[in-house]
Formats: sequence, C-alpha cells, structure tokens
Amino acid sequence: ANASGKTTGVNALLEEYPSDKSALIIQETDELFVEQETHPMVNVQHTVEDNSESAVNHTLAELANVGLMDDDDMFVLGEVKSGVDAAALPAIIATGSQVMLTGHGNDEIEGIYKLADYVKQATGYSMEQSLKFFAGLDLVCYIEKYKLKSMSRVYGWDYQNECLKISKLDENGNAIDERYKDDDAKINQQMEERLNNQSDQSADDFIMLTMDELEKGA
Repeated sequence: ANASGKTTGVNALLEEYPSDKSALIIQETDELFVEQETHPMVNVQHTVEDNSESAVNHTLAELANVGLMDDDDMFVLGEVKSGVDAAALPAIIATGSQVMLTGHGNDEIEGIYKLADYVKQATGYSMEQSLKFFAGLDLVCYIEKYKLKSMSRVYGWDYQNECLKISKLDENGNAIDERYKDDDAKINQQMEERLNNQSDQSADDFIMLTMDELEKGA
C-alpha cells in the first residue's frame, strides 16, 4: 500500500550496507539515499521522462540495462509499478548480483505474482516463464503501517510442478511449509559459518541481519 513504510525499510537496509560493496540505486524520485562519506561505492541515478521541454526519456528499465555493464554488487530499484519498470528485471536478477526493490501487494507472495505479471506485460513471456526469473530471490517482506508484518523465502524453482518454491517464515525465520525445513537447516548453517568469519560477511548476511532487526522492532 502507499505510505506503508517500504521506502523507509529499504533506507534502513541501505544504512547498514557494507561500505566496501558497490551498488546502483535507480529511482524516480529522491526517496532512497545513502551518505557518500560512508558508502563511496554507491551510485544513484534518476529516471527522466520526456515532457514539453525535452524529448529525453530514461526509464527505470533503460537505466538498469545500462547498469548491467558495470560490476555492481547490488541493484536497488525504486518502486516497480508497471511493465515499463519491470522490463529489465529478468536480466538484473540473472546477473547473480543482490537485488532489492519494492512493489505493491496484499502480502509478499501476491507481490511476487504482481511483479511477474509486470514482466509478462513488458516481455511477452508467459506467466510461468516470468515467475521463473524470481526463483533467484531470497527474502520477500510485507510491510504495513511501518511494521514488518510477514516474510517469505524463495527456495528456487520446482521443475516438477513448474512453480516457485516459496514459504512464509515463522517468527524465528524458518519455513512454515514443512517441505523446506531441510533447506532452512542448510541456510542457517551457512549463515552461522559466515557470521563466524566477519571478514567474509556478504550482502546476503547484511540483508538477513537487518531484516531480523526490523522484525524485532516491529
């Protein structure tokens, strides 16, 4: 929903982003920001729409496609609200870089399907093909009235049933769906190993740790 706290949540995550990691933030308005002193490798770009004074037009998708030529550790996209915005999502997610973005939905799972529908509109892919691109996501959060209401984790793509492997998480961050308990055990073990080696802390760690703090504060 509008004014739910999505942008505030993303900004909170950006504040904790490692200073030695690079990122590209693409947005329509000045809502997402970082301090250049503490995050010198984060670049911010703005969309430009043509108007009566200029024929220049740089959409979120166009800027994202240009950004693919850089070697950024993370892409941060402002609100994805149409097929035009979502056109570059398949290419961005396929890079293997971290991706953080916001969208709308009545919960986080509906939000993924809405984003996939935008990709379908922009590319002509089927809904199944569009959803498959989101198999590379990790955590999806639903925020309402500045409170973190629920989170889900994407566990990849189920090639047998041709659908996303996704489950809502309980208060401890574990899958409610019993089919993914083994996956959670592996993820938790990997996370513990990473946290025991702070010098090897990755953007994955930062996102999960910060979301955990947001959840505690909700």
